[in-house]
Amino acid sequence: LYSARKNRLLKFAKYPPKNGEIRTVTIYFDEAILRDFSREYGYQAKKKDNTPAFIKLDQKALTSFMYSLLAYEELPASTELLRLKQKEALLLMLSDDPGLKDILFDFSEPYKIDIEAFMNKNFHFNVNVERFAYLTGRSLSAFKRDFQKIFGIPPR
Repeated sequence: LYSARKNRLLKFAKYPPKNGEIRTVTIYFDEAILRDFSREYGYQAKKKDNTPAFIKLDQKALTSFMYSLLAYEELPASTELLRLKQKEALLLMLSDDPGLKDILFDFSEPYKIDIEAFMNKNFHFNVNVERFAYLTGRSLSAFKRDFQKIFGIPPR
């Protein structure tokens, strides 16, 4: 099981085991659910954590929980049930690694980072210019200006 960091671009590939199949369960936590959870349970980020884009989670209960979600794929979508399952997943993740609170509940905006290093690492992602600006901690006009200055061409 892995958790992916917010505001990070990432790419991964899954390969089925020999004579097997891949079954994937993905839970997405938008900022609204994280803010609600933070208020309800009193979790707050204490420090900025610079961890990789993927974080490995090692808890049997969380693995069993993810497998249990496969039974719900035939049910009609329910916002209430989805929110409940998201909360359950968050509680399990935090019981496995309490330090995740510093990642999950950090609601600060991205800070201005080295645009050249970031773009050299992430240019291959199909992301619009506005999103690249946000991820580098810049307004759109500042991103365009900085990009032009560094690379000698406009970002588009």
